[in-house]
Amino acid sequence: PQSQMWLLASVLCLPHVYGESAPVSQSNEAEIKALIQKGDLALQTMTEANCKQAIADYEAALKLDPDSYEANWKTSRAYCLILDLKTAGIIEEKEEYKPLLKDLGGKAEAYAEKAHSINPKGIDALTWYNSSYGYHASSLGILQAILKGAGGKLKKLANELIEADDAYGDA
Repeated sequence: PQSQMWLLASVLCLPHVYGESAPVSQSNEAEIKALIQKGDLALQTMTEANCKQAIADYEAALKLDPDSYEANWKTSRAYCLILDLKTAGIIEEKEEYKPLLKDLGGKAEAYAEKAHSINPKGIDALTWYNSSYGYHASSLGILQAILKGAGGKLKKLANELIEADDAYGDA
């Protein structure tokens, strides 16, 4: 009995020791899919409130499966869409934009980076990683972003996107 308990405990804990997530149960898979669909539905009408609702839905899915490629890139996209709405899609060096670009751009970048780490060739992850990194780097101001190497990272991400799908040749 004691050896069986140890075996059970080790099986349950090994994924956490080695940094792997435990497999997602079928019931969780259905719930994750439903949450992602709910977020997608919210984004059918582009408003800040709908983007925030989509983020809440995608983040709820990520609580069930932090390694969901789809939920990670879609969360990044929703944060970028809020930035698009608030900045009219124009990255300008305006002081009033900097806190927003840092906060939402940083969150968007973190989710996109996670999606990219899960699927390095994923077009959606690369697309939103490029966009979110651009927003986040802009929070520093153009000169600081250049000095911190933002151009090199953007170029690297753009080249990865082109390599994954040459339809993005203008990236």
